[in-house]
Amino acid sequence: MAIHRIVLSSVLLIVTLSGCGSDDVTVITPGRAMGAPPPAATTETTRAEPTETTPQALGESRKPASERRTDRGNQAPVIVGIVIEPFGEVTVRHDIVAKPRAKDIENDEIEFRYTWRINGARSFADENTLPKSEFRRGDWIDLTVVASDGSSSSEPLESKPFEVTNAAPTITSAPGGFDEQGALQYQVLIEDPDDEKGFEYRLVEGPGGMRIDATSGLVSWQPSKQQTGTHSTRIEVVDKKGGKAWQSFDLELDLVSGVAPAAPSPN
Repeated sequence: MAIHRIVLSSVLLIVTLSGCGSDDVTVITPGRAMGAPPPAATTETTRAEPTETTPQALGESRKPASERRTDRGNQAPVIVGIVIEPFGEVTVRHDIVAKPRAKDIENDEIEFRYTWRINGARSFADENTLPKSEFRRGDWIDLTVVASDGSSSSEPLESKPFEVTNAAPTITSAPGGFDEQGALQYQVLIEDPDDEKGFEYRLVEGPGGMRIDATSGLVSWQPSKQQTGTHSTRIEVVDKKGGKAWQSFDLELDLVSGVAPAAPSPN
């Protein structure tokens, strides 16, 4: 929370500002059905894991297969799950990161191969990260992962397709002081990761006489001498997909005289 203190010739205006971003999240795993709502807790798609006790379980470090001898043929690793981050709804705010887990009976070192697809077309990305610059709202993404110990490869594990959802806007501005006529003029500024245009601005809470233009986001207020004290204010911005951002602040007004407040000096 930031506090802005402006001392005028006739007014002391203290603005206490807090804001809220809107990064809602959804767990995405290979076991999730297309279009299904987010589960309540993080889950992973799993396959049955080998029950054999491995040297790794006894504290032996992993070694390449070439450095160990075995009396039986090499056994391929098994992928037991993939976690996809960020947890929650996927938006263009963040890269998508896959974190697979695999087991190898012989304790071989394991490498993973990744195939990302966007709307069915293969992406150039072949690492565990799909950059956010590669997708946009409304795209459908799926992933195939294969584990290899250098000699044998696992069966591929494929995720269910998941959608890139709407990213809520963010309020980037803060209220200032009075103008020469003693009025508060505050232009609310917005950043939207989806490059959306056209928002609805709402004044949820504010002092008497305060107004906000629903289309432009311009806040106007001409305080009266009777409005000395603290006024809680809350502004809300909604995009066309229902994504919301809000900003709340307190206006503490101390009228020293009946003269209209002057414009604040630049800081």
